[in-house]
Amino acid sequence: MLSDLSRDMKASIVQCCEGWAATKASYRLLSNEAVEWSAILEAHRVQTVARMACYERVLCIQDTTELDFTGHPSTRGLGRLNHDYRHGMYCHPTLAVSESGGGVRVLDAWMWARLAKGEPDIRESTRWTRVINGLQNLRRS
Repeated sequence: MLSDLSRDMKASIVQCCEGWAATKASYRLLSNEAVEWSAILEAHRVQTVARMACYERVLCIQDTTELDFTGHPSTRGLGRLNHDYRHGMYCHPTLAVSESGGGVRVLDAWMWARLAKGEPDIRESTRWTRVINGLQNLRRS
């Protein structure tokens, strides 16, 4: 599935998969509640760390991306975005790139949906310090 999906990052799952069986299997995997996105990312993270060792210096760039699913009201697990009428989630990836700008790939990502206003929630600034602490631990190993 990952080979299929990585052929064209802009294409949909249906466009990437070769045939209905592969498409259906991909959707089953992604909708399986026992599969955590962080577990899928972990294998990728390990390979990215190994790839980083080939460079003298790697820049770890992070930013937050808003995923707006307001037009998909039946989607579960969403939170509010910048306005109460907008629904979606956030992804805060860390991209590892060489000094010359060559991509090394995704090192980390933190995905979350905000809770309703007034409910106790984790401070979103935590994502920045979590990444920095993780990178410092990576450097020590």
